[in-house]
Amino acid sequence: MSMDVTVSKQEVEVPIEGPGRLLREAREALNLGQDEIARRLHLDLKMVKALEEDDYKKLPPPIFVTGYLRNYARLTSLPAEELVASYNRSAGAKLPPIKVMTPSKQGAEHRSDQPVQVATYVMALAVLAVVLGLWWWQSRDEPVITTQNAPGAAVPSPLPQPVDDSQFIQVPIPGAAMVPAPTSDEVKPAESSVSPAPAATTPPVNTPTAAIKLTFSADAWVQITDANEQRVFYDLGKEGAARTLQGVPPFNVVIGYAPGVKIEYNGVPFDHSRFDRGGRASFVLGKAAGSN
Repeated sequence: MSMDVTVSKQEVEVPIEGPGRLLREAREALNLGQDEIARRLHLDLKMVKALEEDDYKKLPPPIFVTGYLRNYARLTSLPAEELVASYNRSAGAKLPPIKVMTPSKQGAEHRSDQPVQVATYVMALAVLAVVLGLWWWQSRDEPVITTQNAPGAAVPSPLPQPVDDSQFIQVPIPGAAMVPAPTSDEVKPAESSVSPAPAATTPPVNTPTAAIKLTFSADAWVQITDANEQRVFYDLGKEGAARTLQGVPPFNVVIGYAPGVKIEYNGVPFDHSRFDRGGRASFVLGKAAGSN
């Protein structure tokens, strides 16, 4: 007696592996502890553990994690681009799904509404016909009354024209003394002793600007915003690159990997190591005139 046993296949979702295992194996191959990696990368020990365990809930935003992975790869001779791509795939797979809103059907047109719409159109046409009829009745031919050639109509008098005094001849009055007419040189306007006030001028407003020079000894993300809340720099600086920026102080500066960036403010080196918190630095540059 034989029995047929049917085995149902169930699809098992295989989680996407992040770069944590590769980081841990490379570190162990170099006989380095997590505390040594944290010291060399200027990171907290818990940050190194989160990277090796792919614990993205304990990591900062992806733009900073990307910089950490590149520095880790440089220290352990791992391919940085492959680590970043593995992190993007793993982190993107754990994002919550996007909910798509479906349009509501409450406002859909029903067939039962068609008679009501037809009646409304007919009523509107009837009202339009009545309005057009009244307009035609009022605008039909009416006698036009004009007064141009009507007998007995009052003719408006023309407006007085300006008088030109140069066309008149001066006639002497009997018994009156003749006063010679003043010459053109004698008729001069009286000079005013009061000099006109100078026109008020508004002095131009010069907005002070400052210069910042960034020199990258390692890949590091930097964000700089000036006093007008304008982004002066918002990018991942590459190793060996240098950028000179200008803006209105003070500046809000955020650096993802502070040891990899050197700063000069108006040509003077600025030491930001005191703001280093596990590799990340956040500070205000140029709070007041003459100070950093």
